[in-house]
Amino acid sequence: MPESAHPSETIAGRQKGSSMGGVGTFALGVAAALVAGALGPALGRRARPLARTAIKEAIIVGEGARHRVEGLREDWADLVEEARADVRRKQVHAVPPTND
Repeated sequence: MPESAHPSETIAGRQKGSSMGGVGTFALGVAAALVAGALGPALGRRARPLARTAIKEAIIVGEGARHRVEGLREDWADLVEEARADVRRKQVHAVPPTND
């Protein structure tokens, strides 16, 4: 327990001393629910186009990323094939060791 805290000061003690009791908290919750119920449909109608725009942008970004990844995959496959061709050329031109 911190030295500055008084032993009788507990969480329950602080809650009892608060200005809003259980009934006040309940009333605040009911009021918030009523306001949300009244404003919710209007906010929903305004938010829907914004949400649709955000989803469209996400689809566009996702498609662009998919195309870039496909291009990178093709580039990688080309590099691997070039490296394999280099290895084959070196193997053909390699001089076999002589048995002296």
